[in-house]
Amino acid sequence: MKARTLSKTLLAGTMMLLVLASISSVTALADVPYEDLLNSPQNKVKNPAFQAGLDSWSIWGPGGTFAWFVDDAGLFGGKAVSITGGQDYDLVYQRIYNLEPGKKYYAFAWVKTSIRAKDCFARLTIAAYDRADQVIQYEYSREKGVPNSGGQTGVTGWQLHRVVYVPAKNVAYITIQGTSLGTWELDDQAWWTGFVFLPEEAVPAELKGPLVYSNEN
Repeated sequence: MKARTLSKTLLAGTMMLLVLASISSVTALADVPYEDLLNSPQNKVKNPAFQAGLDSWSIWGPGGTFAWFVDDAGLFGGKAVSITGGQDYDLVYQRIYNLEPGKKYYAFAWVKTSIRAKDCFARLTIAAYDRADQVIQYEYSREKGVPNSGGQTGVTGWQLHRVVYVPAKNVAYITIQGTSLGTWELDDQAWWTGFVFLPEEAVPAELKGPLVYSNEN
């Protein structure tokens, strides 16, 4: 009887992971008006799918072998920014100002990876700064069911990442970031596109449910 109960539990867990994986994919979210969110006047991210290249975005990295480029193979009629051969922390980021303290916001981005190096990841990050440019809040997407997950790794298709964020009273601005972490092999690569940052009331219910990659995991 115990073995049968354990088997049912394991099967239920497997089915839940399959459901979570499916609702994170482009195909499963086809009915969600994501392109409308990108173009919404409430989306605080400018040039969210890199239609204008890196306009409104900045690149940061410690140097070395990493390289950035804008790839035409994005989503939603846009482009993507890619990093290859990353080192340490490498970012594509944009500053966002004038957030309401205590108000809940949702950040989203689509990420695709081809990463084989161990302990290397790509993820969506929100970093909040005070007026002295000190980081006072830091949230990032993690993979559900993976202890100590740093983000998305392996060879994957496009996956939706989410960060739910509430600004502290002393936040001057935040950065929304496509972040790579670790010392990658030269041919390792990750892509980011479709950045959205919206107040909670502007987010469809379908995007508030469980996701494989979220800071709530």
